[in-house]
Formats: sequence, C-alpha cells, structure tokens
Amino acid sequence: MYLSEVKIKNFRGYGENPNRSDHYYIFDELDSPLVVFHGFNGHGKTSFFEAIEWCLTDTVARLERLYKADHGGAYTANDLNRSHYLKFSASVSNQRRRPVEEREVVVELLFDNGTQVIRRSNSRVLSISDSSDYDSSLEFIEKGKEPKNISNNELLEYFATRSNDGSSFIRAHVLAQEGITDFVRKTSPDERKSLFMRYLQQEGLSDHIARLRLYLNGGNVLSRKKTEHEGKKTELNSQQQQINGFLQNIGYADFESYKTQFHVLFVQLLPFVKRASRFSNLSINLLMHEGVFEATDYSKLLQSAAQVYERAVTEKGKLQARHAELQTIRDHVKSLDFLYQAEQWIRKSNHARSLKDGDIEGLQKTTEEIERHKLLVEQSKRASADQLSKVIGFEQMFDSISDQIDNTNKNINLNVWKAIRDGFDRLRLFEQEFQEIIEQEGLSIPVHDEEKLSYLQTHFISLDGERQQIADNIRSTNEKKNSLSSLNSQYKHMLNQVKEYIQNHTESITSCPVCLNEDFTSARYNNELGLQPESSISINITSIIDKTVSNGDKVLEALSDEAALLNSKIVELNSSIAIEVIVPLISWLQSVREKFLACYREVKSTIEKQQRESRTLENQLIERGRDAEELWERLRESTRVLFGDDVELKNIKVEALDNLWVSKSRWFEGNLQKIGFEYEPNLEEITSKILLIRNEKEVADYYPNNLVQLDENQISNKRNFLMIELLIKRLDDLLKLRVPGEYNDFFSRYEQLDAAIRQHTEKIDLIDTYQQQVRLKHSELVTKQNQILGDQLHGHPVIAWVYSAINPHTQYKDLKVIVDHQGTHFTSEEIQNNLYLDQIFSQAQLNILALSTFIGIGLTQQYSSLDQLFLDDPIQSMDDVNVLAFIDVLRAVLNSETNKKRFIISTHDDNFAELLAVKMRNKNVLQYFIEGYGPEGPVVRKHD
Repeated sequence: MYLSEVKIKNFRGYGENPNRSDHYYIFDELDSPLVVFHGFNGHGKTSFFEAIEWCLTDTVARLERLYKADHGGAYTANDLNRSHYLKFSASVSNQRRRPVEEREVVVELLFDNGTQVIRRSNSRVLSISDSSDYDSSLEFIEKGKEPKNISNNELLEYFATRSNDGSSFIRAHVLAQEGITDFVRKTSPDERKSLFMRYLQQEGLSDHIARLRLYLNGGNVLSRKKTEHEGKKTELNSQQQQINGFLQNIGYADFESYKTQFHVLFVQLLPFVKRASRFSNLSINLLMHEGVFEATDYSKLLQSAAQVYERAVTEKGKLQARHAELQTIRDHVKSLDFLYQAEQWIRKSNHARSLKDGDIEGLQKTTEEIERHKLLVEQSKRASADQLSKVIGFEQMFDSISDQIDNTNKNINLNVWKAIRDGFDRLRLFEQEFQEIIEQEGLSIPVHDEEKLSYLQTHFISLDGERQQIADNIRSTNEKKNSLSSLNSQYKHMLNQVKEYIQNHTESITSCPVCLNEDFTSARYNNELGLQPESSISINITSIIDKTVSNGDKVLEALSDEAALLNSKIVELNSSIAIEVIVPLISWLQSVREKFLACYREVKSTIEKQQRESRTLENQLIERGRDAEELWERLRESTRVLFGDDVELKNIKVEALDNLWVSKSRWFEGNLQKIGFEYEPNLEEITSKILLIRNEKEVADYYPNNLVQLDENQISNKRNFLMIELLIKRLDDLLKLRVPGEYNDFFSRYEQLDAAIRQHTEKIDLIDTYQQQVRLKHSELVTKQNQILGDQLHGHPVIAWVYSAINPHTQYKDLKVIVDHQGTHFTSEEIQNNLYLDQIFSQAQLNILALSTFIGIGLTQQYSSLDQLFLDDPIQSMDDVNVLAFIDVLRAVLNSETNKKRFIISTHDDNFAELLAVKMRNKNVLQYFIEGYGPEGPVVRKHD
C-alpha cells in the first residue's frame, strides 16, 4: 500500500493556500517510485513529513522533545516560538487573513487502495500535560464504506497489526534528521542496542529487560524491601529486650506481676467510673472496661487514664478559680449590705438638713402671692379676649360701601348714603370702645365730614333729577316714533297694494279706489303734488301714493334726531355724575377705609400683645408655683422619711434633727473600713460604689434575692473539689505503671512480638527467592535480545550492501554488526584487536552508517502494510563521492525486481535534486520545488 496524496491546511508551516478555494496545500502522485522535495531549509520540507506523522500518530516526536510534559523538554507552550506550534501562525503582515483562533488544522492522507485518513484539531500546541486542552478528531474512510471515527490504536492496527507503538511505526518508515542525530548521539554499545531494538520493533523486549534491571542494580526495590524488613526485625528484637528491662527497673519481675498491680489500682477507680455522669466533662467513661484484660487493654486504659488525669487537673484548677470567684461574690454581698446602710444614713441626714434649712413661713407667703397673681392674670386674659372679639367685629367697616355704587349706570341709591352715615356712627362706637388704646398709642381715626357728604348727595340728586327729566323726554319721543313707525308701516302697505292694483288695471281705472275722486285737475293737485292735468287718472293716483309715502318718512326722521339729541345730554349728565360725584365719593371712602384699617390693626396688635404678656406672666407664675410645690413636697418627704406619716411639719423639733446628725457620724466612725472608705463619703460616692459592685461578675445573679443559692453553690464547689483531688491521686498511682512513649505500641502487643519477628524473617527469605528469579529471567531475556539482534543484524546483506555502496571510509569498506553482552558494535573485516567503527568514525561517517542501517532494515521489514520510506534531507555532511554513491544505491533499489518499496526524499541541495533527476531519468521521478515562502506558507511548484 502506498501513500498517494497529502492535503495540508493550517499545519505547522502550512497555512491556507491562497491559490485554491478550499485553501488546501495538495501533494499528489506521491505513490511514484521516487518523489523528491527540494528547497531552502525552513521552507516546509520537514513540516510535510511531520504532517504525515501527526495524521497517523496524533503527535510529532520532534515537538514532544521540546515540551515539558513527560519528554524532558525545556519549554512550555507559552515559551515556544511560533515555529514550534502545531497550528500555523500567520505573520504580522498577514493579519488581514483569518485570525489563528478561527483556523482549523487539517491533514488528509489518501492511499492508492482508496483509504482516506483525516485528522483535525483546533489546538495551538500538542498535549504537553494531563491538564492540557489539546484535542483532535480522526476520521477513517475505506473505499466503498461509510466514514467513521476511530481511535489512534485502531488506525495503527490497520497499518501494522504487530505494533503497539505509533512512534516505532513512524521510525520504521521515516528517517528524519532527528533520527540520524539520535544514532550519532548514542555513543555506548548498550544505547545502540536499544536503538536497533526499536528499529526492529522489539521495544517491548527491551523495556522488559530495562524493568528487570531495576531489580538488579544497587538500591533496587527488592533490595530496599529486604533492608526494610531486616531493620524492622532488628527493631522488634530491641524493643522486646527494652520492655523487659523497663519492667525490671520499675520493680516487676515479669509481665504477670505488672498486670496484677494494674488490676489493684484500677479497681480503686471504679467508684468514680460508676459516677461518670457527675463528671461528664472529664470523660471518665473512657476507663470503662468489661471482660478479661488483654495485653492491648493495658496500654489503651493507661492512655485513657492520662487523658482523664489531664482533664481532672484542668477541672481542679477551674474549681479552685470558681471557689475564689464565689468567695469574692460573698465579700461583695457583705460590702453591699453596709453600703446600703450608709446610703440610708446619708439620705436621712440630707432630709434633716432640708428640714432645718427650709423657710416654711416664707414659702407659705410665696405660695399665697403666686395664687393671687394667677387670679389677676386670668382676669386680664378674659378682658383681652373680650376686647379682641369686639375689635374683630369692626374689621369690615367701610369695606363694601364702594361696591354698592352702580358705576356702570352712574347711580347711587339711598342705601349707600345711609350706609356711609351708619359707618361713621360705628366709627364713633369704635373710638369710644378703644379710646384708651387709641390715646395711649397716639392713633388717629377718620373724621366724619358731613358737609362734604351732604354736598355730594345734594349735587347727585340735582344731576340725577335733570337726568330723569331728559330720560322721560326720551321715552315720550321714542313712544311717538314707535307709534308713527307702526302706523306708517300699515298705511304704506295699504298704499302699495292700491298702487299694485292700479298698475295691473290701468285701462279700467276711472276714479281713486280709496276716495273715489275722479277729478285731479284742480290747482291743489297741480301746485302741491305737481300733477299734470293731461295725465291719466291711474298715473295721477300713482304719483299721489308715492308723494304720501315720502312725506311719512320725513316725520320719523325728525323724531329720531330729537331722540339722539336727548341721549347725548344723558351721556353728558352721566359723565358729570361720575366726575363730580362718584369718583370723589369712592376716593373719599377708600381714604376713610385705609385710615380706619391702620388704626384697627394697631388696636388689634396692642390687644394681642397684652394677651401674650398675660400668657408669659401666667407661665412664670405656673413655674414658680411648681418650684414651690416641689419644695413643699421635699419637705413633706423629709418629714415622712424621718418621722413617719403622722408627724406634721410644724411639730418637728430642731433637737431631733441634731440628734440624727450625731447618730450618723457615730455610725460612719465605726464602719468606714467595712464600706471601703478612709473618710466619710458623700451620697454620690456611695451610690457610685454600689453600682460598681453590683456590676461585678455574677453579683446581680445572687444579690439581694438569691443568697441561699450562693451558699449552696459554695458548698457544692467545695465537695466537687475534694472528690477531684482524690481522683487525681488515684490516677497518679495508676499512671506510674505507664510505659515510655517509644515502647507504647510494642507494649500494647507485647505478646505478639514473637509472631511479628517470625513474619519479617519469612519475608526476608521470600525476597531472596525473588532476587534469584529476577537474575535468571534477566539473563534469559538478554540472551534472547542478543540472539534477535544477531539474527537480524549480523551479516545483514542489505545493510552491508548499502554501506559498501556508499563507501564512507576508504580503508574500511565492508560492515559487520557484532552483538555481545556489552551491546551492539560496528566493525569491519579489516579491523582487529576489538576496535569498532563507531569509535573512530566522524559524524558524517556515522550519518552514513545510520542511513545504511535504516535503509537496510526498512527495505526488509514486513510487519507494516505501508511500502514507502521517507528520508528527510539524508545527505547532510556527506561529500560529493558519498552523495553519488547514495544515488546509485537508490537507483539500484528501484531497479530491483524484488523491491516493492518506494521513496519520498527531501533535500536542501538543488545539485543533489538535479543529479537525482538526471540519474533517474528513465524512472518515474516526481519533483516538488519549494521556491519560496509567502504569508500563508510555502510557494510550491510541481514538476513531473
């Protein structure tokens, strides 16, 4: 099976091909006998081989060596240069293309049997640790079958059923620069042996040998285990001897006598164990035991006794502290009793001083004076309230009189003149009622100008009478006008009907239809009406009708003119009334109103001020009365305190008050030390000290109503203290049997020490058996490894033929492979005295040696179904002669009739590529020229 086509996108140095719509870089016809890639280093040749490796194995060995995961690399993913990323990273100048985050890595392989393998990933780097976010998908398509997703192991099994290692599968087909470097760096024969075992797909055997060697070298697992058991056995023997010595030192001949004494001391603790609930905080129940004592019980019970002992000691300290607290509370209670007595003595002496210093007679006079003044203030308040009520009744005086004047019709009715005079009458009442305030405050009130008022009223009556006369004339004229207008309308309507009749009957009219006159030739008709004698009767009658209608309209017009003249006189009179009467009257009333309001407000303000002064004085009297009452109450209280409720103030004797002072002084002289003072304190000091003691811890819980409980608590505390003391003594006796801590574990299983020592002895013997078996198995596998290498490499014809054809050394022309216990060696027939080629060859010669070995093994291996070998720049460090010889080797291989292998080779050397094309001109050689590198990867040109 041959790889025929590779498609790459966004892998390593290959981005998205700008020359294709699907953006793939496509390399086809790869199943040709020889495919040559040539171009500058760093332009994508190695990436091509790594794309194939990644698609088939999900990794790139060269990159894994750079990572820090499990490969011993020197870099993290963040440290790596973009050239070491799995995903293509566009250059800065190419940022117009899709961002790296949106790109997908895709490599697709197509084989000549129709099989397709497609691997995809969105990860930037390979998996470098277990927590890495690397991920890829693998799609597998066989010809004629549906696509499916498979695992890496399933893909490996498809190509090489006998291999379980993808890296071995790749190394069998690809000789990369790293592979040649590994061969050169493997300087020891044993390392070369491991390398050849990988080439021959025998890693499993080599790994097995390496694992067995771990059990043979110094410090191996079996040796460490043996040493461990020997140490524990020695330790157990030592502990057994030390415990026996300890028991003898504390006076016990053996373990039995020790157990007897333990039982005696433990029985003394049983009364306390039975009362465990009483001492729950000591965990005495840890000492409970039922049944026969075993060896493990002694150590356990002693440990429990130590715990109980520590808690008992702690509890004893708590009980001692509690005893001190309760005694302090008791002392505080006694102090409080005496302090309260002292407080009572001071209060009584203060009451006595109050009674002695109090001016009872003066206080009585003060009280009577206050009551008398309170009555006067109350009378003043009522008088002020009455005056305020009266003054408010005058507030609207002269306020609405102006509103009663009909300014629109210029009319003043009689009520207005009466209201003005009534207002001045009330103004006189206002002045009389509040004359004292008006005079006291120097206020002025409006003057009643009756002369002015009479003049305005008389003048108005005169003008109004004249206006009424004209109004009557206007009404008469209007009545005539309305009557004539109504008559004319009816008469004109009748004449028009006559005129219409005449006009419609001109020929038949011989007389007036109204007056029946037939003659209209007289001088009256001719002079007054302008009739013509020669005119017909109908024409003359029509002219008379027109003249009559015209005369009626002139009379109405004269009446209208007369009415208009009268109306103009009315207007003039109204104007005179307004200017000469109404305006002066209203102005005068407003002036009177303003002067009155000014006086009114001052009077009202004065009354309100008197009210406020009365209230202030009342409050002062109330406060004085309250002070006096408080003083009376203090005196009465002092009397009740000192002499009881039956004694009145007037019956108190001064001698009794003096005797009380003497008694108080004597009491303090005898009790100063008990109340904690060196001098006689005042009431504030006593009260402060009482409060201080009452706030002390727990004092308020007992004093004054729970003193019996204080007694009981002191007794209970003392009883518990004595029991704890006894428990501590008995625990101390028992704990003298406690073994030292270093013996504790062994002591608890003293009777099992012999069995434990035997177990360690058996394990030591078993380890000796295992070590012997490992040595035998290792020797057997090494022999098998040498046999495999000897069979595969010693005298390998293809390896020897390739080596001799390339001829890396002029003296050592043939190649022999030797496998012994030291490893794998390369030698020649011309070499003697155990001298090996890999010890004297240069790096270039070692390079040819590695190439010969790879080609020889690759051409002969049969376990893989892939019949292609991939060589990445194989001619490094070769001279021209070796290069020509290598080309001849390739040509010979391709010309061989038995060979099915085909080659894909990359090179940086254009001369080598050109020489290959010339030498292989009769072969089907396919060339890919990598001519440069653009923003999205290599610039590739295919040449058949």
